[in-house]
Amino acid sequence: MPRDLAEVLHYFLPDAEGRASVPPGPDPASHPVLAVPLPRGDLVRSALFWNLAVAAARLAGGVRVVTLPAPEDPPVAPEPGRGPLGIEVLHAEAAEPSALAACARAAARSEGLVIAAVPPEWLRKAADLAPLLSWVVTLARPEPHEMLESYAALKRAALQHPEARLGACVFGVRRVAQAQRTFERLALTVERHLDRELVSYGMLIDDVQLSRSVVSRRPIALSYPAAPAARALTDVAGMLLEDA
Repeated sequence: MPRDLAEVLHYFLPDAEGRASVPPGPDPASHPVLAVPLPRGDLVRSALFWNLAVAAARLAGGVRVVTLPAPEDPPVAPEPGRGPLGIEVLHAEAAEPSALAACARAAARSEGLVIAAVPPEWLRKAADLAPLLSWVVTLARPEPHEMLESYAALKRAALQHPEARLGACVFGVRRVAQAQRTFERLALTVERHLDRELVSYGMLIDDVQLSRSVVSRRPIALSYPAAPAARALTDVAGMLLEDA
């Protein structure tokens, strides 16, 4: 029997998922788009997604967040328009891959970082999303089934966009060593089965203040700027901006 998670993951994910044609190159006038696989209804990841955008805006400004319209879960981010620190929230015109892609492409024509929330299930078959998948970062938890889902999203993104840069940020951990082990196992799986390098974007730690910020619908960087979670978010946002 396989002796580690990296050995097991590949058997659950067949290779025949419909390889897309090589997507066209980016618009020379466009700016970076960061695609984050974000399951609908996942409040924790939604909160981290939004708080990362706020942390990036505090560091550099000009951040645009692209999401689906009328989210099914209780809202974590504000309504479309200008949010905290000048963040612009944009909703796709419809809950369809082509609409999300069009919204993100339009946002990328303005200077600054664009962060797009992409439903992971769309990565399997949505060729319309391929041009947006040049840079994909998953929010990964240490539990085996969660790591399986993170690997699945990265694999599907790589199939849609063979030149995609793949990254991971670990959350739901309390110790640096646990985050390192989680990333190393995921990176080993990506290297072994996708022949790709996985880029590390650090870790986000558990913090009760993050939960309180979700309830209040106020970003933790503004409500509790000295909290450990706020500092971790700033560190991760800095890495994202550096790569952008």
